[in-house]
Amino acid sequence: MKIRINRRKSRYLLMILIALIVGMMFHLDRSMNMDFNRFQEIMDTIRNSGMSLFDFLSDKTHILKWLNITLPYMYSFNTLLYYISKYFSNNYVMVCVSVIIDYSIIAYIAYDWRRYEGYARKEVVLSILICFAFLPMIHVCSGLRTATSACFMSLAVYNYLYKDKSISNFALFSMISITFHPLMLFAISIALVVKLSKKRIMFYMTVLGCLFISRIADIFAKSSNAFLQSIATKYMTYISEGQFRAYRFAMYGSIVFSLLVITYYMLLYRRNEGKMNGKRGLLSFVIGTRNFDPENSDRQRLFLFYLCYMALLVGNVGSYEMVCRGVYLVGASAPIIMDLLFSNKKNTNGNIAFVIKICVVFLLLYICFSWIRYYYAYFIPFV
Repeated sequence: MKIRINRRKSRYLLMILIALIVGMMFHLDRSMNMDFNRFQEIMDTIRNSGMSLFDFLSDKTHILKWLNITLPYMYSFNTLLYYISKYFSNNYVMVCVSVIIDYSIIAYIAYDWRRYEGYARKEVVLSILICFAFLPMIHVCSGLRTATSACFMSLAVYNYLYKDKSISNFALFSMISITFHPLMLFAISIALVVKLSKKRIMFYMTVLGCLFISRIADIFAKSSNAFLQSIATKYMTYISEGQFRAYRFAMYGSIVFSLLVITYYMLLYRRNEGKMNGKRGLLSFVIGTRNFDPENSDRQRLFLFYLCYMALLVGNVGSYEMVCRGVYLVGASAPIIMDLLFSNKKNTNGNIAFVIKICVVFLLLYICFSWIRYYYAYFIPFV
């Protein structure tokens, strides 16, 4: 069987190769307080012991407890970690594998979206900025779990809402995602609501649910199901006063970007579509009496999913971890987010649209350069 690689495919393969080369340059001193160093301790212990995969997954040796790392139910990540530890002596193979998985998924979505929707070359630059601003390379290489989880969830949502693939396909990739890291569990419920409901009022109901996510976490915490309790505990940890906090630009940049995108869509995109369909635009959208346009419903559902998801980020503005980890899904779906901002060419209020787009571009540049400023040394061996 011959595999034909045309010029467009070769560009995305080149993107994966560049990401892999950058990932191979990643290095850490073992004394640094970084996630990958904690994983290295686990990998060294696995490699030097005779434990089986079952022993590791069930944590019979308490390796995860004495290392103060909580990885319950992360079976996909733990399985990958175990086999790489057993078959490779270099721990950084784990980084390379994660980079290949993550950027292969991103490249597939970018290629497939351009194939069906199309976008200009200049918009590719914006897509790259979105990707590296909200899914920074340092977290792909060091954090590992959440970044890969976000990429698998992006693929699950894309296949389910846009490609109209089966619920079993969605369940498979979603299960892989949440067994890398359970944070992406919230995206599943949003995707199901957007998929199953054709009324736009459900968009607002979902937004309200996202804004009151803390109450849902309370219900999970009181549940008798250990998995739901684990999710609630993780969520409460992320929103607690003692949670990890780093750079403000990452958190507030994600919130401002989400608000700009939601504002653009609500005030301009839907208004113009309503006028073209003889409706009162925004008013008909708010009331939610009109169904999706059947000719473009898959694309609209995908857009609505990300609007709801970004509302989830805004609703958790007080939680650094929920926002800065949750936004990885936006970075993994960069071409879709870019198209949401630039596909609506016929704006009746071009001044507002132009201002929002300019703000978005400068915000993305600021976030990207901030990541480079703080983490460039981890990718330059002689620094």
